[in-house]
Amino acid sequence: MAADAKQRDAPREREARPHKGWDAGWRWLTLAGALLGPGWAWLVLTRASAESFVTRNAPHASGFLDQVLLGLVTSVVVVGALVVWIARARSARASEVEWRGPLWFAEGCVRPLAAVPFVCAALFDAENILDPGRIVNVLIGALLLASSSWGWCARALAAPRRVVNAAAVGPLSLLGAYLAAVIHFRRLAHLRIDSLNARAFDLGIYDNIMHNTAHGHFLGCSLIKGGVHTSAHFDPVLALLAPVYALAPGAKTLVTMQVAWVLSGCLPAYLLARRSVHAAAALAVGIAWLCYPTVHGIILHDFHSFALVAPLFLWVVYFAEGRRWRAYLGAVVLALLVREDVALCVMGIGVWVALREEGRVAGVLTVVAGALYLLAVKLWVMPDPALLMTNSDEVYAYANRFRRLIPEGGGATDAAVTLATNPSFVTLHVLTSNKIASMALFLVPLVGLPLFGGARLWLALWGATFIYLASKTSVSYPLVHYASVLYPALFAALPPGMRRFSTLGPRAVTTSAPVDSNGDGDGARRRLAFAARGVLFASVLAGMSWGALRPNKAFALHTDTPWSLSESERAMARWLWATSAELRPGTSVTASNRLGPFFSSRRELRLPGQQRQTDLIVVHKRDLGSVDRKWIQELLASDRYERVDGMGEVTVYARVGVPADQAPPP
Repeated sequence: MAADAKQRDAPREREARPHKGWDAGWRWLTLAGALLGPGWAWLVLTRASAESFVTRNAPHASGFLDQVLLGLVTSVVVVGALVVWIARARSARASEVEWRGPLWFAEGCVRPLAAVPFVCAALFDAENILDPGRIVNVLIGALLLASSSWGWCARALAAPRRVVNAAAVGPLSLLGAYLAAVIHFRRLAHLRIDSLNARAFDLGIYDNIMHNTAHGHFLGCSLIKGGVHTSAHFDPVLALLAPVYALAPGAKTLVTMQVAWVLSGCLPAYLLARRSVHAAAALAVGIAWLCYPTVHGIILHDFHSFALVAPLFLWVVYFAEGRRWRAYLGAVVLALLVREDVALCVMGIGVWVALREEGRVAGVLTVVAGALYLLAVKLWVMPDPALLMTNSDEVYAYANRFRRLIPEGGGATDAAVTLATNPSFVTLHVLTSNKIASMALFLVPLVGLPLFGGARLWLALWGATFIYLASKTSVSYPLVHYASVLYPALFAALPPGMRRFSTLGPRAVTTSAPVDSNGDGDGARRRLAFAARGVLFASVLAGMSWGALRPNKAFALHTDTPWSLSESERAMARWLWATSAELRPGTSVTASNRLGPFFSSRRELRLPGQQRQTDLIVVHKRDLGSVDRKWIQELLASDRYERVDGMGEVTVYARVGVPADQAPPP
């Protein structure tokens, strides 16, 4: 019995050994932070201007120093008593004589308290999403939380086999998290429409495309040049979605489909991670996808077909690594159908596959197929064969997104010349302060671990090139759909980055658990657990700080994302939906920008700027410019239209003589 007890206590004796160097200094520092953290939080949260104090260091009121002294002393006494109690309990249980072991154990238990100041600062609302203070606070707070052994999450991730059967529970937990996320973001997407914060550009456009496609007019859209979406993009994947859309046509169905599709990327992210890390760490990767702020921005920013490529990106990589070539072919074909320019992304993946010894033939074929598909679409489907196209009455141009690289009237060739001949200019163009902050916003929710992703990190090359060579600020903005070719690559590189991080030296990371001096197997496992916890905490904090896990000002799209509606807003939404439902499907409608999504599920929808005489005109006062008002006044003066209904700032005009069932009742 005595021998068994001695053997059982042997690992704990190693814990009692003095920690030297930066390890001991780190522990003393975090212990001091834990002692003072709750006092600081109390001090801030009891101030009337807490946000100003944290973000702008607002002037101190009278008696402030007395409050500081009271809060910090109370915090030290209370937390210090807790540390002593935990250390004594640990010492009695482990029969340890050396005081350092129990003290370090207690320090690990209270370490989350050291994160309180940074977590609080990260969650205070600041309107500028690129604020570096917010980014740093999220990172420090997540690392402090991750480095602690306190809490069920830390215990589960540190010892998944002893605490839970993560391999069995992980997929079910991920499914539950996915369903909860779909319900949450579907609600927010619908609220954006009902609050008049969605727009005809682009939700109304895509809703009109889906309606026309479902009724046999492939990619038809009355809102854009040429009456067909090929004037801007070729996205036949919408035809595959049309049968589902036809079950309940409307803008709300469209955004629900986008929410469910993009969030489903958590599954390939989890499966890819399982090839590199244990099930609990893979679960953290899958949940990080659901909490990732970029995902939130994309699925709530109206609708864009380009957003649909993100999960397919990961499926292509997953099937390529597993050498499941039939499934790989299907995923590649589906990705090409998303949009014509996705072919460039597919070609980049093909190069990566070709560099792998077991996929050279498949990779080369992927590059060739992507190039041929893009060439065929440009030559025979779209009206302009140029890669970035030239602006005209029938075609939209995209060279303006790279204006600093492309002179006026130039194209993709001019951009290539600039890249080849002016590297200094290109470097300064990429490394602006806003773009560096944008890079941080992509990486911090993943604790920067994709940078350790090795070969998989090369998958991010095309996405990073596309985003950071752009001149238009919205392209590099981390909450819009252009990021759909970058953030999936970061998630693909994340698991090998976590694995590589776990192979660093035994003292590369300090956790509350002891380092095994007899071998690094336990140390690698603890570092992997630290990385998984870091990703989990960082993604959740980022989702709360500049994502849509909670209301915050930093989650700034082109319009606001409300979390609730007032009674007047609900009444307005009900009235608009009822007005739309009462119209015959063939009724042509002109609707202003914020009203477009209510009326876009029909063959012909126009904007006031198009100045087409449709059966009905529905406009919001704040959408109308001077030209639009003059046009409507001319129509009323000519007795061709009359006012038939209205509510608040919305007015409905009908063409004189229109059948009664085409115009809403007064």
